[in-house]
Amino acid sequence: MQEQAEAKLGAALKATGYAAGFTLKQLEDYASELQNMTTFGDEATFLSMTMLAAFKNIRGDNFKQAEQVMNAVCDIKVGLGGILILFWGSGIHLK
Repeated sequence: MQEQAEAKLGAALKATGYAAGFTLKQLEDYASELQNMTTFGDEATFLSMTMLAAFKNIRGDNFKQAEQVMNAVCDIKVGLGGILILFWGSGIHLK
């Protein structure tokens, strides 16, 4: 599953011309950092990064901050016993 999530993230980065401002390796390393701060594994972080990568104007530090917010919201929802469904439209608020 992790390999599939990494492949999807790599494809999204390539499709957007690496607009996020990071290579796949850099985001893999960042996902590992986030894993130490959240209850989610790398594969969940890769999936949310893949969604964020679709928004070409979210890049650099803003990309990392948006990913932290998405992880924090997911942690809160899981802590409350709910399931968070991330819609593509949520990216509109991150612009």
